[in-house]
This record gives sequence, structure tokens and C-alpha cells, in this order.
Amino acid sequence: MPFPKPAKGTGKRMNAAKKRADGKVKKSVREQCVERDGRCALRDWAYLIGFCDGPAEHAHAVQRRQARTVNMPSTYRHMREHSFMACRFHHRAYDAHKFAIVYADALLGMDGRWSVELR
Repeated sequence: MPFPKPAKGTGKRMNAAKKRADGKVKKSVREQCVERDGRCALRDWAYLIGFCDGPAEHAHAVQRRQARTVNMPSTYRHMREHSFMACRFHHRAYDAHKFAIVYADALLGMDGRWSVELR
């Protein structure tokens, strides 16, 4: 028995189109974060959380992590205010919840004043 063909615009084509559109937003936000943060936004907090080590990586704040933004538009998930550049050491420590980033102003996020708290 032959299998019916899927309707046009489904499956691999839609996923590929979504990834291409998502990639453009990611690239734009990443470039803005590099301009704002340099190699690592947390380098000034080295006395508290350790010194930078490894290549620069694009990180997302807790509010916009991938697990919390599934099936949301890429313009919501990837915002400069909730993204930052971090070296591999600080990115892994942040993802392991060894410290938290606290915003002074929730609307400005990483664009405004913020601090680090150990957990």
C-alpha cells in the first residue's frame, strides 16, 4: 500500500525555513552582544566567580533559555537585553547555576546595570 505524500510546506522545508529565519535574528543579536560585552561580560567579576578561560560563547539569561522558550518566535527568544557574551568557563558555571545575574532594571536587562550573586 503506497504512503500518501505530505502536503506542501510541511516537514523538512518548513523546519529549514524556520532555522534560516532564526539564524538571521541570532546573528544580529550575537553581533550586538559582542559589541557591548566584548569577549566576556563577566570578566569584571573574576574576583568572585573565577577568571576567564576558553573561547567566547553566546549565552542566554535564565528568562530566555531554550527550555523556557520552545515554540516562541525567534525575536522573543533572542533579545539583546537577555543575552550576553561569556567565556566557556563562565558560560558553563552560569548554566550550572553556580551564580545568578541580577538586573537592576528588568526592562533594560543586560543593557542596564546588573550584578552577580553566588548561589
